Amino acid sequence: MITRRLGTPALPAVIVAAAIAFAFLQAGNAYNLQLAGDALALGTWVMGLDILVGYTGLVPFGHAAWLAVGAYAFGYLARQGWDAVPALAATIVIAAAASWLMGIVATRAGGLAFAIITLAEGVVLYTVILHLGFLGGGIGMFGVPLPRIAGLSLLGSEQSLYFFALALAGLSYLALRLLTGSPVGGFWRAIRDDRVRAQSIGIELWRYEVLAFVTAGVIGAVGGAAFVMLNAGIGPSQFDWSQSGLALVILIVGGSGTLYGAVLGALIYVFASNYLTSSFASTWQVYFGALFVALVLLMPGGVAGVIRLGSGRLRRRPA
Repeated sequence: MITRRLGTPALPAVIVAAAIAFAFLQAGNAYNLQLAGDALALGTWVMGLDILVGYTGLVPFGHAAWLAVGAYAFGYLARQGWDAVPALAATIVIAAAASWLMGIVATRAGGLAFAIITLAEGVVLYTVILHLGFLGGGIGMFGVPLPRIAGLSLLGSEQSLYFFALALAGLSYLALRLLTGSPVGGFWRAIRDDRVRAQSIGIELWRYEVLAFVTAGVIGAVGGAAFVMLNAGIGPSQFDWSQSGLALVILIVGGSGTLYGAVLGALIYVFASNYLTSSFASTWQVYFGALFVALVLLMPGGVAGVIRLGSGRLRRRPA
């Protein structure tokens, strides 16, 4: 009975409980709450990437585009006085439309060609945003105000912003769990495991790959909306092509094909990078790179893989 409760299916509930407890324990520490909120926002963004990489077997090099789409769309609407809920809904619609158009092109090819196409699309979107003056151009969008929720000023503290990011991460996770547990998720896994066989049994590869691309874009944009809320803005360096590589690293460290691994990887990235930059100002990149290499070598399945292995051994242990 006890081992069942501690098994992998219960882990997301444990993570949420720990996240809520963390918020109350750190109520007087705005800095740690800011870091944790950033980790939740980035984890939500990478959760979208997991749909492509971990569930469909497609590796994009342009996932940073969706962090930008979500941040700029939500931030611009917030600056226009929109309420948080309709602003988020509009951001999702914008991300869905943009990812559908880009996905139609990118999923025409697979493998390395798909990766290169998504990289090119990300660079194009990056360039377009930099040339849009009403979005801040090359300077970035800053000074984003805190929008109201249902007409109420509920986002006036670091703790409330943290809970906002936690709610978006939790809702995104639940939505993706329902989707991956449906027949659509089964089709994605079939494509990941063997494209030729999936096509031979009647699965329309292109249709479900585009759907995976759109899902990744929408969830990534939700993460971008949380990010711009927490940081009151976004700069060009936070969504250039190199950030797409960062998303892949976070997913690999956390564990692909798990969804919650994206959040675990983001927590490690945010807190480790903050500690190293404050402790080793001039050489932190060396230690940071060594840490991530060690994590990948020691945990090929990521943190989530280690947790799965440990919970599996607990379940097999005789009472």
